[in-house]
Amino acid sequence: MGKEGFSVDPGRKTRTSLLDLAIMVKREIELLYSLADLVEKNGLLVYITCSIAPEENEYVVNKVLEARSDLEVVEPPLKLFNYAKGLTEYRSLKFKDELEHCIRIWPHIHGLFGYTICLLRKRN
Repeated sequence: MGKEGFSVDPGRKTRTSLLDLAIMVKREIELLYSLADLVEKNGLLVYITCSIAPEENEYVVNKVLEARSDLEVVEPPLKLFNYAKGLTEYRSLKFKDELEHCIRIWPHIHGLFGYTICLLRKRN
């Protein structure tokens, strides 16, 4: 891959199989779940991807929230520009309402690379 990276590689969408995506999502769920163990009570954890795929973003966070009652999504304290809200549903999937507090940056709307950012707090 050249210096332009994945974000401008038009073949990226067609090279990732459903199995590749499923393996990546499983790994991300496990990583986020494990990282939450390292966060102190009332501490913050930021989950960020350079992806707009709900499977890698809201789905991952939702699965971790379902498995851990000690985490919550926090609304970002600053809004530096008019970013989009996180998804609370995708296709036939319904995610927790608090996922709307995630930040979505869409290339076609914001003129930037696609990102999804979710701020999580570990409850007392």
